[in-house]
Amino acid sequence: MIRRVALLIVGAVAFWGLASQLAIWMGAGEFTRAYSATAMLVCLVPAVATLILAEWVSAGKSENLALASLGGGLFRMLVAGAAAILLPVRVEFFRQQDGWLIWVVVCYLAVLALEVGVIVTGRQKPTA
Repeated sequence: MIRRVALLIVGAVAFWGLASQLAIWMGAGEFTRAYSATAMLVCLVPAVATLILAEWVSAGKSENLALASLGGGLFRMLVAGAAAILLPVRVEFFRQQDGWLIWVVVCYLAVLALEVGVIVTGRQKPTA
């Protein structure tokens, strides 16, 4: 389980570094690193929590994995959506430049793809 969580975190950090640097090279604004790092954290923290929960729930029965993944997906969407809406409303910094919502969507999709890859490739084959 620790290996999969570490893979998810390392993959997300690598994606964040590459995507934010590419955006800066393409002329994105001065808040690019802060917006992208915050968006990645907003998407990564619930993903790590749901990955741990899915591992814990499915330890005994793999049938529970689908239910845990569905619940985890709903949890991730609620957290990311709430942060995407509430941070610009409550914090002046996130209203200073466009791009916050784009970073949330990009980071959410990247973390979702990484998590699906980690779950699918990490499942052990049943022994006969």
